[in-house]
Amino acid sequence: MQRTDLRSLPLIAALVATAAWSFGTESRVLIEEPSAEAPCSATLRPESVLAEDDDVLLSVVFAPDPGDLTAARSEAGSGIRVISFDPPSDDLASEWVALLDLSEAVVGSWRLEFEGDRGICAAQLVVNESAPGRIE
Repeated sequence: MQRTDLRSLPLIAALVATAAWSFGTESRVLIEEPSAEAPCSATLRPESVLAEDDDVLLSVVFAPDPGDLTAARSEAGSGIRVISFDPPSDDLASEWVALLDLSEAVVGSWRLEFEGDRGICAAQLVVNESAPGRIE
């Protein structure tokens, strides 16, 4: 009868456990399916405004088209209030017009979201401090 050295049992157990774990966790490469719709972005003109401006008109161009817009909102804490957003004036135009109230706007870079029936488009609006000695 052959004797087994008991000192090697922990090593054997560790090897068996490692082999079992390796077998159970196979490597996988996850391939993300491209979404049916690309993320939507909005381009603002102007891209920056002054904090003390009351009502500001922005030109907004979407890529791709978000469909019929149902809501527009600013990031919490921005102090920016979206008063209205109007569709292009004719069928060939792609430029929406947003009217913002900046009377309580906070200086910084803020996210604006425009929600359509095909998704949400976002843009960054920079609110700058007013220019020193500015005359209105």
